Amino acid sequence: DAAAATLCAVCRREAHRPAHALLCPGGCSSGDPLYELDSLAERHPSDALFIAAALVATAVAEGRPASWLEAWADDSFVCSSGGSRWADGGEGEGEGSEDEEPDCAAEEGWALLHTGVLSRLPAEYRALAAPLLDPGLFARLLAAVERRVLPLQVANPLSARCERLAQLPPRTEEAELTALLGAVRRLWGHRAAAAGGEVHEATAQLDALLALEAADSEDGMPPHAGADAPAAAVTARRLVCLLSQCAPRLFPAVRVSALARQTLRVSHSCLPRSQLQLEPHADAPPAMPRARLVPLRPLAAAEEPPSLAWVPTANASLEERAAALRARFGASFACACERCSYEARGGSVGAPLVALARDAMEDGRLAAATAMLRARVAACRTDGDAWMLLGTALLGSERWTAAHEAWRAGAELAPHHALLGRQCRKDRSYRADGVAAAAGGAEGAAPCEVHALAGGGPACKVVVSRSPLFSAAECDEVVALAEAEGGGLPSTKSGKYRIGKAWVREMPGVLSWFNGALETKLYPALAQLFPAHVSSTAQLRAHSVAILKYNESHPATDVHIDDALLAFTVALSPSSSFEGGGTYFESLRAVLPMEQGMVTFRPGAVRHAGHAVSSGLRYVLGGFIALADRVEHVRRLNERGNRLLLAPSPTAPELEQADRLFAQGLRLNPHCSLCHANRADALLRLDRPAEAEEELKAQTALLPLDSDAHFSLGVALRAQGRTAEAVQAYQAALRLVPRDFDAWVNLAAALADLERFGEEADAYEHAAELRPSEALPWLNLGEARLSTGDEAAAELAFRRASAAAPTDARPFLSLGRLSARQSRPAEAIDLFYQGALANSEYFDEAKQGIATARTQQGRLSEALADFESAQRMAPNSEKVRAAVEDVRRQAAALARVEAGLEDRAAEVCGTPCRDVVDTSGYAVCAVSWADGCGDAPPPDGFSAASRVADLCERTCAFYLLRSGAVVDEASGEATETAAGEANEAAAAP
Repeated sequence: DAAAATLCAVCRREAHRPAHALLCPGGCSSGDPLYELDSLAERHPSDALFIAAALVATAVAEGRPASWLEAWADDSFVCSSGGSRWADGGEGEGEGSEDEEPDCAAEEGWALLHTGVLSRLPAEYRALAAPLLDPGLFARLLAAVERRVLPLQVANPLSARCERLAQLPPRTEEAELTALLGAVRRLWGHRAAAAGGEVHEATAQLDALLALEAADSEDGMPPHAGADAPAAAVTARRLVCLLSQCAPRLFPAVRVSALARQTLRVSHSCLPRSQLQLEPHADAPPAMPRARLVPLRPLAAAEEPPSLAWVPTANASLEERAAALRARFGASFACACERCSYEARGGSVGAPLVALARDAMEDGRLAAATAMLRARVAACRTDGDAWMLLGTALLGSERWTAAHEAWRAGAELAPHHALLGRQCRKDRSYRADGVAAAAGGAEGAAPCEVHALAGGGPACKVVVSRSPLFSAAECDEVVALAEAEGGGLPSTKSGKYRIGKAWVREMPGVLSWFNGALETKLYPALAQLFPAHVSSTAQLRAHSVAILKYNESHPATDVHIDDALLAFTVALSPSSSFEGGGTYFESLRAVLPMEQGMVTFRPGAVRHAGHAVSSGLRYVLGGFIALADRVEHVRRLNERGNRLLLAPSPTAPELEQADRLFAQGLRLNPHCSLCHANRADALLRLDRPAEAEEELKAQTALLPLDSDAHFSLGVALRAQGRTAEAVQAYQAALRLVPRDFDAWVNLAAALADLERFGEEADAYEHAAELRPSEALPWLNLGEARLSTGDEAAAELAFRRASAAAPTDARPFLSLGRLSARQSRPAEAIDLFYQGALANSEYFDEAKQGIATARTQQGRLSEALADFESAQRMAPNSEKVRAAVEDVRRQAAALARVEAGLEDRAAEVCGTPCRDVVDTSGYAVCAVSWADGCGDAPPPDGFSAASRVADLCERTCAFYLLRSGAVVDEASGEATETAAGEANEAAAAP
């Protein structure tokens, strides 16, 4: 245990056992076998190498016989093709079979494990451990583990505590809250830095509240104590709500791997009935946690066996799943689960359609789920579960009317189904029939100020009520209700910005007030203002209604259009409560002022934005309006295409389908700017930039003030090699929106292509000023400054990058390369090591840099070891291979030359010879005493013209060898450096 604590100060205490001490790389440096094993395992596609090494270390540490490892390596258990159990004795032909060529990772992993473990064992135990460190046994063990390992997501303990805290009754959570906030405060800076700017911005409210809570603690007062107890309780509850909302972002799930024992009897299914879950533990977790199977849904029968998905199944086709299963379990394996049978037969009503549909919905296959559920309700019209799921699938497909029709039909046919009844009651809660609105017509018809928009007809206008439709007291009450019921209006992403937001439908008190506002004021006003669209208030439907909050950290929204035929905004805050703010309308080039209680009405297609709030708080109510008697075909085509574009990784056929949908929308409305923009997006992703250019030119003709259109046009032009025109497009975008970070970055990249390096650097400087906490613009600025020869400015930019992202390896590597370029090898080595520690993925690059700097110091034997380590991590790099061969040859020559040389002086200007060359590189060997030491007298036997090489012959041996001053007798000639490009390009003094 003491050895483990010494080796790894950050490892969990329960892990400090003998097996851990044999493997832990903590405290090791590059070149140590266990350090290199850890790096190799990190690069392995699964955790199999980690697990196999841990099993071997456990066997060695606990003195187990080789048969214990042989049992783990026994890979005779293969998943049977016809049944639901694991059968032994099968003929595995998948990965890991004995006929397969040994994995190079297995060979290298065994070599590192063997060397590292033996080095930590006492001499008397090494012979006993030898049978357990057999290379053939390790290769079989690794193959067996690879086939039996499954990924498992485990909830972060802090996140679970936040959720549990939110479920406690009010006024009972204070002690737990105080303890949890203390833990969050301790981890806050590390998590925010590691997660990046977006998470930090998303939790700005929590950050501020944590600071206030910490200040209370520092003043010696218990949090939330004092005379104002009710207010303190509200503050505490708000902290609890914010913690529970931010917990998933602050503390994401932990990825672990589960290893199935040979005795596991669980079949594969593409429609699994079970999933793995860690067994709960009372207090401290066990040394070796266990996972258990938990059902995903009730079993159809008591004898129904559990099943797992042993390969990815979510969005994989029948053919893709079959190929993955054959690769894992052998060529004879065939899955006979319900999903495979259903898809192989082209769909069958006899299949368990509800279960299949639920699985499809979880995977995002909504069209397939809809087809299954329609077949099910046609066969069994009283199946309430099928009707409920059908409505949910239709709603997920943006088919709002069809979804609610399905729910209503299901409620009539299955009147006792609880979820269908609840959904119908929720639909009625909005009271969207508008019957009462007819009586309130006079009240809704308030005097208005109309702003006509050019070229759009009488309905193309923005209308602002001249006097408040809602009183100040009414608005203040709505804000207070929203803050209480909406959890403080949590931060939500909106384009490039974030705003506070809560849906009205999820806040009962606000919903009740809003339904009254619809009937008495909003519906009548819309019917009067837009008679060409609204035939009757009975046809109006409100949807996507939310309370929005703007402040200094959540200031604005991008210019956009609303996904609705009509839209409205209610000002809930007095203009005196904030600076800036308001709604900006692009066509008017103006922010239209609204006092508290005033309302703006407009068509959804009017481009607008939330203008930036510089201080204070601004609350608004925003909502969209649809019409029951009007089908908006173009909008729906756009929605369908957008769903394809917004998929995590859309395929080429999906992008082509999106292109066809947007094109169809343009045939219906050639002036649809959103169709042009979305179609250009799809075409760019399909690598058809010339066609995208045509769409974007049409968009800029329709909307010359749309900066995003000019930006995308620049992307399309640059993709065609028309870089000078792309520069003009980016500059046009920046004239419209000078603070567009992405436009400055793309402009800089285009200027670099044109070798206009000075302008490139200026553009990156603008980008860095806009986002000083991001490393990338500072990194690029440093490279641009290097291109202009300004090394001092480049170094400053790289240091700003490292300060912005201390866990990013790239700034340290750039600084290391710059130090090597300036012949500062000792400093370069330190920076390369800092980069490797920041991110081990860059370890091979850091090793090459360290080797280069060692060469500058004339330490070729150490440089050779570093180059060899880099070669192990990048075995396919021809450049590194050539460097290894060259440095090996030079190191041998240098060793022969050094044998006949001695330093004739111990110091130069009071500094030891070795330190002089290590600090400044071997180029310093050419410097004279007078140039380096000034007026100080040289040692006896030397003059002011004597060089460092004359005083420190052995230390400067590599310099003398390169310059031809000495000759390697074995070859009969002076040796040129041939570590070549790997050294010269990065390290030339």
